[in-house]
Amino acid sequence: MTKKLSSMSLEELYELAKRIKYIPPEGEYEKWSEQEIFNASTYLTLQNQIQMDASILACKILGTPMKILVRKQIISYVDTFGSSRV
Repeated sequence: MTKKLSSMSLEELYELAKRIKYIPPEGEYEKWSEQEIFNASTYLTLQNQIQMDASILACKILGTPMKILVRKQIISYVDTFGSSRV
């Protein structure tokens, strides 16, 4: 990767994250950590164009705090699963 994650646009982060293989946690859902739930949610969003577009629109409407949270989650997802890129 030639560009740092922190300098990528939200759209670029989504495109990168879509190419990464998600590995769901083992065990019962009730025992998943908050981060495991967020990672599963990110994966589901990446599989659905409408959800991705809604996320981008929400960032535009709600502004910087929302965008920071979404970017942080996508970067965490890429850092966690990035070594298993397809």
